[in-house]
Amino acid sequence: METRDLLVVDAFADELLAGVGIPLLPDGSSLTDRQVRAIAQEVGAPAGVTYRDGELRHVPQVGHGAPVAAAVAGCVGLAERDDIEPGTRTLTHPEGGSSSVELAADRTVTVEADQTVGPAGVDSATAADALGLSTEAVTDVDLPVGRAEGAGGSLLVPVAFLDGLGDISPAPGAIADLLGDDGRLVAFTFDTLAAGTDLHTRVFEPSAGGERAASGVGAAGCVQYLADRDAFDGEESSLRVESGQFCDRPATLKVALDSGAVSGRALLGLAGSVNLPPDDDDDIIVL
Repeated sequence: METRDLLVVDAFADELLAGVGIPLLPDGSSLTDRQVRAIAQEVGAPAGVTYRDGELRHVPQVGHGAPVAAAVAGCVGLAERDDIEPGTRTLTHPEGGSSSVELAADRTVTVEADQTVGPAGVDSATAADALGLSTEAVTDVDLPVGRAEGAGGSLLVPVAFLDGLGDISPAPGAIADLLGDDGRLVAFTFDTLAAGTDLHTRVFEPSAGGERAASGVGAAGCVQYLADRDAFDGEESSLRVESGQFCDRPATLKVALDSGAVSGRALLGLAGSVNLPPDDDDDIIVL
């Protein structure tokens, strides 16, 4: 059985074993997307990322699979091994297309995530009911429910206070029914835990099994929606977004107001090896 190096890198993590864990295979030669998805599933990750012939490749395990987290984790993990230098690279996706990714000298990674945003046409009271909140928890914010189209679509639900965000308790299937064709729901509040952060988000992806620590695409869509509605006064060029605290995976992202580009750092959580089954083999992968 063939063995490959495997890193699990925590994108956007504020501490070890936090943020969004992404498996990175630094030697992606001859690996199929099916094998990478199996590895992502084995470590409980929404996606995997490989490096082959100087190219980063994002392989989602389910749904739309954390493309921004994959880019951040892939670049930082490869930099940890001295496999890549700071600079601009391209992250390719199985469905076609690519994203521009920039690795800075301090290992901050910036990923393009520009999206089209606007009102969602979902009543605030309906959104509150789906989340198990009082109507006032959503209607007390002077913003309608929004939508961003990137990576499968994000429904953006403003919540008045952090206590309300923590009280979210959706009935089974309620978020999926509310989302329709959209991939994720991002509930957000301007009430934050950490000094210097501007938004707190909770991210729900029914197709990925429930709540996720963070979503780069979701955070970018949220910030772009707020910028589109002139929700911030002053001269901020970017907003800092905290996420993941309610599922014990703290994460921090920075999103540019003008372009929606997402910046983040990552921490190496695990370094080891993985045994690869044949591509047509359904056996469990052994770490």
